[in-house]
Amino acid sequence: LFQTLHYIAQPLIVDGSGMLYLDNASLAVTTRTFGPTLDKWRRTPCIFHGNAGDGKDYFETISAAWTSAIRDKSVVTVDPPGYSTGIVLFEMGDLPGARANFERSIKEEPRNALESMYNYAVLSNQLGDNDAALSAYDECVKAKPGHIDALLNSANIYFTRGDHDTAKRYVEIALSAHPDSALAKHYYAVVMEKVQ
Repeated sequence: LFQTLHYIAQPLIVDGSGMLYLDNASLAVTTRTFGPTLDKWRRTPCIFHGNAGDGKDYFETISAAWTSAIRDKSVVTVDPPGYSTGIVLFEMGDLPGARANFERSIKEEPRNALESMYNYAVLSNQLGDNDAALSAYDECVKAKPGHIDALLNSANIYFTRGDHDTAKRYVEIALSAHPDSALAKHYYAVVMEKVQ
C-alpha cells in the first residue's frame, strides 16, 4: 500500500507492536490506485518504502516514530509530508489547504522547498493574495536565478496591476536567462505594447 501515500493525505499510525497503519476512519475519496473508496476500512495495514517518492522526506520521521512507539509501547501518529499533501489537496480542489501544506513543506522538507515555494506562489495568486505570490516568486528567483516561470508569473501580476515598467523588468530578466524562450518573447511583445 505504499503507493497510497502518494494519493491519500492521511496520517500514518505506528502502534506499540511496530505495525504501520493508515487511519482511514474518515476517508471518503476514490483513489487512482485502488478505485473504490477506502472509508470502509477502519485501519489499513501498510508498508513503507524509504527509497522512492515521499519516502525520501518521510522515512526518517516514520523511522523515529516507529522506534518511539516500540520503545514506549505507545501509538504515534505521523502527519503526511506537506508537499505530497499539497498536491493531493490541490487535485481535490482544496486550494487553501494545498497552499498551507506547501507552506509547511517549505519549512520541513528541504528537498522540496523550491517546488513548494513555487506552488505556494501559484496558489496565492489563484486565491487573490498577489502580494504573497510576488514575495514567494521572488524567493524562487533567489533560490534559482532565472526561474523563468516565477519571473513570468511575477511579470503577469505586475502587468495586470497596470505596473507595466516592473512587468517589463521581470520579462527582461527572464529573457536574459532564457533568450530562446518563445513564451518570454511573447510576454515581452505584449508588455512593450503598453510601455511604448
